[in-house]
Amino acid sequence: MVRAIALIGARLAMALIVLIAMSESHYRWGNPFLGDGQKAMGVAIKFAFIGMSAASVFFAIGTVLQSRFHNRPAVFVVAADLLLFVAFTGTLTYLGIAADPI
Repeated sequence: MVRAIALIGARLAMALIVLIAMSESHYRWGNPFLGDGQKAMGVAIKFAFIGMSAASVFFAIGTVLQSRFHNRPAVFVVAADLLLFVAFTGTLTYLGIAADPI
């Protein structure tokens, strides 16, 4: 039981990073938005929605994998979570940098 709670807590922390990956990468390295404030806020809301959706999918897939690996050592679950984390964060970071908010 303690193992399951610890793994879910770690996955939740990773999901929070997935949540902010796209908007933070766009803020730091992406193209600036040259429009008025309302359109820029709309872009920020779209990035937040994409991040929330991706974090939810990440958490759901990780939970399914945890239930599939429940008889194996915790290393399998942690490795699966880290691979998912790298895939989701890398993809969202790339999309945040490459986004051209027109």
